[in-house]
Formats: sequence, C-alpha cells, structure tokens
Amino acid sequence: MVTYDLKSNLKHDADLVATLATSANLMIKDISCDAEVGKLYECTVKSILEEGLVIEYNGGRHGLLHISELSTEEVSKVSYVLSVGEHITLKCIKKNFSSITQFSLKAVA
Repeated sequence: MVTYDLKSNLKHDADLVATLATSANLMIKDISCDAEVGKLYECTVKSILEEGLVIEYNGGRHGLLHISELSTEEVSKVSYVLSVGEHITLKCIKKNFSSITQFSLKAVA
C-alpha cells in the first residue's frame, strides 16, 4: 500500500513557493532598480536629441547621455557616433534631484 505523507509534502510545497517568491522578488528588484552612480549598465539608444541621447536601461528606465559624454574628443553631431536602437555599455555618472539619471560613454573607456 502506498502512503502519502501530507505534512511532509505541504512543507516541501511551502518551501518551494517561498524559494520561487524570493527569486521572483530579486528578479523584479534587479529589473526595476534605479541606477547607481559609478556602475555600468547595458543600455539602448531610444532617441537622439540635439544635445545628446535618451537611453533605456534596467528594462524600461530612461536616462540621458549628453553629447559631451560621448567621447574624449569633440563630437559635433550625436548621430555621427550613435544611432537609435544601438546597444551600448554606459556608466552612470550622476543622478539629479529631478530624477534624471545621466550616463557617460567616455567614462567606460
């Protein structure tokens, strides 16, 4: 006769649910967390402005990459260096009180 240990199985199921919930919370935190100054991020160019770029990082957050942070050499036009849709690694260099996060390409090199 096969016996079923309900108490043991319920504990196992509860442990499994707790582990999955912890993993899900860590993944959500990693995706939605704001940038930390000095840290590198994989970013995507979303739009080009006259004075820089709007970039996306951490699965939907947006930041700015000023034209002066594109290169150690002078850049006359942003589109000469990057284009919409490009994936780049950037360093977070500043967070303003107005919740604008600024990034740098030249700080990565």
